[in-house]
Amino acid sequence: MDSLLRVAEKFLGAKPEIKPLVGAGSNRKYYRIFHDNSTYIGVVGESIAENEAFIYLAEHLLGKGKRVPKVLAVSDDRLAYIQTDLGDISLYDLLMDGSSSTDELMTKVVEDLVKIEIEGVKGIDPSRFYSIQQMDKRSILWDLNYFKYSFLKCTSVQFDELLLEDSFENMANYLCSLDSNFLLYRDFQSRNMMVNNDNPYYIDFQGARLGPLGYDIVSFLYQAKANFSDDVRKKYLNHYYETLRSYGVDTAQVEASINTFILFRTLQVLGTYGFRGFFEKKVHFLQSIAPALRNLRAVISKEYPFEGGYLMEVCKRLADQACKYEVELPADRLTISVTSFSYRKGIPDDFSGNGGGFVFDCRAIYNPGREEALRQLTGMDALVIEHLDANDEMQEFLGDSLNLVDKAVAKYISRSFNHLLVSFGCTGGQHRSVYSAERCARYIKEKFPSVRVVLTHREQNIRRFLD
Repeated sequence: MDSLLRVAEKFLGAKPEIKPLVGAGSNRKYYRIFHDNSTYIGVVGESIAENEAFIYLAEHLLGKGKRVPKVLAVSDDRLAYIQTDLGDISLYDLLMDGSSSTDELMTKVVEDLVKIEIEGVKGIDPSRFYSIQQMDKRSILWDLNYFKYSFLKCTSVQFDELLLEDSFENMANYLCSLDSNFLLYRDFQSRNMMVNNDNPYYIDFQGARLGPLGYDIVSFLYQAKANFSDDVRKKYLNHYYETLRSYGVDTAQVEASINTFILFRTLQVLGTYGFRGFFEKKVHFLQSIAPALRNLRAVISKEYPFEGGYLMEVCKRLADQACKYEVELPADRLTISVTSFSYRKGIPDDFSGNGGGFVFDCRAIYNPGREEALRQLTGMDALVIEHLDANDEMQEFLGDSLNLVDKAVAKYISRSFNHLLVSFGCTGGQHRSVYSAERCARYIKEKFPSVRVVLTHREQNIRRFLD
């Protein structure tokens, strides 16, 4: 921040007013600078190399006539810079609002992308890129392993690591066989497109590198939360191909590679959602998981030009867990999410953005799973229910728990809140927690019939809606 203050005062000739903006997925910090009825954007980045890449690429793309911000001043230590202010409205915002202007904007975006990929590469100096000059095998495997370690291993999906690595290797070899003499934007998605004077402007391109055609259009059309329909994706993919052909590009290779890029990009972003969501608890990324898994489900049935059968098996099992990450909150009524879980696999994340709720620990109660006859059953089975119904400790525990939940639900309804998370945990997420969650969900629905209850048994991969 000190670097930004110094460069702003030097650039403007006076001490300006500076206000922080909402952060994005990275560790870069953004500020709006106010001075003499004008505004600017200040950026503070921890990596000088990353800052230098953005500054270089902005100048290069501006020189090619592309709509990107202009860098106006850079701090002496290269940790902060000032750029033109493109406003607050992104294409993503307009898509979420259902704006009628998005069709024309998306057409422009597709055409601009082709210009960036083909015209933008002319005269480029790859040595000025950040970290990686070209999408190569090593960088592809980094992304695939990011998915494996930051997302897949955080789920309950079991897999053979060697077989999965074989599929990764085959995918990487195929992607490396494609023509990579184009400028790959790397993060070409609607949140990185600001709409100003009815035109899209492009930001956050500091990760650009040389790479093949197809990756960036997939990043745009398969952005998880944008949730484009299949018809919309097909329409703009076809327009992308047509625009490429107008530049003399034979699109046969691009069209043949699209499904692989959809799969690759989906795995890549799931790695990001896992790290930013599961570990850093950033709500936007948690809420993007379910849409990304729906994209994954749609693409795993396609045919691929590489041997990846085992990867498809793992992805199918993963996509079948999408219900664990769904969160839809009607604005006009309270939703109560009741979840059972295993402490071995961590306390459930709150996908609503409200920061959490009740967590009740059932582990002090005798575990029915110790009984041979009950070991393979769950808290939804009659024998386990009968056993725990007769357990005085369980009934006292539930009475105390439901008394707390009861008071909270009544208060949430009176204050027009839209979500409450109630979680019950035990050792394995199979007997005590499942029984407790079932009882709690039924109690809430009977006592407060107007609320929407979402019952999830996380370790059993079961979700039910009590509407």
